[in-house]
Amino acid sequence: MKVATTDEMGRILALYMKQNNDSQEILSAIYPYLNADPQTEIPFDMSELKEYAKEFRKSFPEYSFEMSMVTQMLAYFLTEAQEDSDDEEFDETKEIITAYMSDMMDYCKIYNVKSFHNNPFIRNISFKEQENEDYKLCYQYMRPYELGAYGLPERVPASIIDIVKLGCFTQKVKFPTLCPKNKEDDRLIGVDPMTIFTNESYIKNTEGKVLVLGCRMGYFAYMASLRKKVESVTIIERDTSIIDLFQSAILPFFEHKEKIEIINADPIEYLRNVEDGKFDYCFVDLCADLCDIESYFAAKEIGRQWNKTQIEYREERAFAAVIATQVMLEISRLYCHDGGEDDSLEFLFLESTDLERKVYRYACKLFKNENIETPEQFVNVLEPENIISRIDQTQIIFDEV
Repeated sequence: MKVATTDEMGRILALYMKQNNDSQEILSAIYPYLNADPQTEIPFDMSELKEYAKEFRKSFPEYSFEMSMVTQMLAYFLTEAQEDSDDEEFDETKEIITAYMSDMMDYCKIYNVKSFHNNPFIRNISFKEQENEDYKLCYQYMRPYELGAYGLPERVPASIIDIVKLGCFTQKVKFPTLCPKNKEDDRLIGVDPMTIFTNESYIKNTEGKVLVLGCRMGYFAYMASLRKKVESVTIIERDTSIIDLFQSAILPFFEHKEKIEIINADPIEYLRNVEDGKFDYCFVDLCADLCDIESYFAAKEIGRQWNKTQIEYREERAFAAVIATQVMLEISRLYCHDGGEDDSLEFLFLESTDLERKVYRYACKLFKNENIETPEQFVNVLEPENIISRIDQTQIIFDEV
């Protein structure tokens, strides 16, 4: 990669580095309080919060009462964050969140309770709570105005900040959940607004013979099976405990059980043996966080060779954003050292995992031949869609980096 060392490039790079830091500060401050443990009561007085919201509306009448309540919840998060950090650190976080509060509110949602209850899965899948050795199938709750993420962070072009998409109900709502019994496993596999919103666009693309990598609670498979265009849905799941609960407690409620086949196998190994065109559509739902990025690349390296089967990946944009951050670090290294190839940012990763280092090296290799001479080219390189397109076109193998 080559990077122009002009003053103009330096200004845009400094801006992006600051905004990236601001994004991380916002995420770190807010995520610990987002419906993290549905069994834990949030220690605030709701009636007091409502009074604060009424006072807030006097100064900001453009906000509805519900949105005013959301602002007070965010203020509550800031108070909690203050207790967990020193004064200087808290002041910086508060300043950042305050600066982007308007952008955050633009992306907030007040969920429609009736619409949620009318979702076909929520309405028709009504299991009895049960458990096996590894999981508990149960119902969890979102309390009134309890905030949760409904989608991946969205980059706002005007401010170049990754905004957390937050939403809440105005009354208590339950949702089905598959909870790991291993206390070290903090995954919460549920059919909540996040699941519904992030799957919506992919479900609309299903047709013919559908392959789903990863079962979870069967939400995607169920919604796909309802479509007239869908002939069959084959689910590949490696965890027999998930399969057992799905088959005994959830599958019996499917209106089109005849369309469903579930296979106990390693999804990636299964995918390697699938001939292009055997399925019309494939949905990869194996990934939850950075630890799963290897599964994403393994599936991607197979899928990008296909021409007949459409394949999509639920967390693809999130991984593209991770790679964008690593590309920005490489651009910073080249700019600061005037393009010197011998200098490295490896010192930034002294406390990082081998996987994080590997992602950095992959990002560098992906854009090895890029020539960035203008701020416009710099911005273009970091766009998630452009990174996904680059991954689609490359022959780089992640495991070989």
